[in-house]
Amino acid sequence: PNLLAALGILKAYFIEPILLFWITMSVLKKKDIPNLLIAFGVSALVVSLFGIGQFMLNAGIPVPWDIEHRITSIFPYPNALGLFLAPITTISAFGILMAAKNKHRLFITLWSLTFIVSSVAIILAKTEAALVSIPVTLFIFSLFSKSIRRWSIPIVMIAVLIIIAVTPIRQPVIQKLTLQDYSGQVRISQWQDTFEFLKDNPILGAGLSGYPTAIEPYHSRTEIEIFQYPHNIILNTWVELGLLGVIAFLWLSISTIKILIHAYKKGIKISLPTLALFAALVQMHIHGLVDVQYYKNDLSVMTWLLLAALLISLYVSQQKPSQKTS
Repeated sequence: PNLLAALGILKAYFIEPILLFWITMSVLKKKDIPNLLIAFGVSALVVSLFGIGQFMLNAGIPVPWDIEHRITSIFPYPNALGLFLAPITTISAFGILMAAKNKHRLFITLWSLTFIVSSVAIILAKTEAALVSIPVTLFIFSLFSKSIRRWSIPIVMIAVLIIIAVTPIRQPVIQKLTLQDYSGQVRISQWQDTFEFLKDNPILGAGLSGYPTAIEPYHSRTEIEIFQYPHNIILNTWVELGLLGVIAFLWLSISTIKILIHAYKKGIKISLPTLALFAALVQMHIHGLVDVQYYKNDLSVMTWLLLAALLISLYVSQQKPSQKTS
C-alpha cells in the first residue's frame, strides 16, 4: 500500500542486515567470537542500567508506560527492551559457564552481572514473553549436558509443583500460559483477524509495511488498536513477505539446525560459544511465537550477526570425532 515505507523496511530489515552478515562472514574469525559475545553482553548491561535508572528515579519513561511504571530504557516501548535483552540474557548464562570453565574471574563477574541486571530490567519492563522464553530455552539446552540436567530437571519439577500447589501463583501463571489474560486475548484476536485476511491473500500477504492498512476490513474488535504486525513469528513473515517468505524463513531455520547436526556428526567441536549463539536464536524463535522478534532494526541486525557468528564458529573449527561435547 505504501511503496516508500516498504522500500524503507526492505533496506532496514533485509538489505543492510544481510550485507552486514556477509561482511561479518568475511572479516570475523573463530577467535573473535568470544569478543563479539562480550560486545553483546556489554551493550545489554548498559541498556539495562539505563532502564533501571528510569525505574529508580521514576523519570524518563515515555507516556503511557509511565502510568504502569514499565521501563523502556533507550527504546520507545517496554517490549522493545525485552526483545533486545532476552537473546543476550540467554547468551550470558552460557557466558558464565564459559568463564567458569576457564576460571576467568573478570568474565565470571561480567557475565553474572549481565545476566542479573538484564533479568532485572526485563522484569521491570514486564515483558512476560521474555520471562518465559529465557528459562524455557535454558532448560531445553540443559538437557544435553549430564552434569547440568541433574540440577535443572529437579529445579523445574519443584517450580512446577509450587505453581500447582500455591493457588495465588497457579491462577495467573495458567492464565498467562494459556493466553486467557487480557494480553493473551488481544493476541488471539489479532491472529484470528490475520487468519481471515490470509484466507483471502495467501500468496502475497499484505506486502512490506502493508499489514495495518490491509487488516482494517478484517479488524473484528474495534476497541483494540491495529498493530504494525500480528505478533507471531510465522504470521509476521507471512503478511510481510507472502508465502514464499514463510518458506524462506522455514528453510533458513531448518538449514541452520541441519548445519549444526552435520557439524556434530562430522566431529566438529560444538563449543560453549557455539551453543550460546544457537541458544540465542532458539530463544528468539520461542519469544517470537507471541511477539515481533525480527521486524525491528536492532533485532534484524542481531539475527544476522548471530547467524554469521554461528556459521563461523562451525565452519573453521574442524576437530577429531573424540572431541565432541556430551
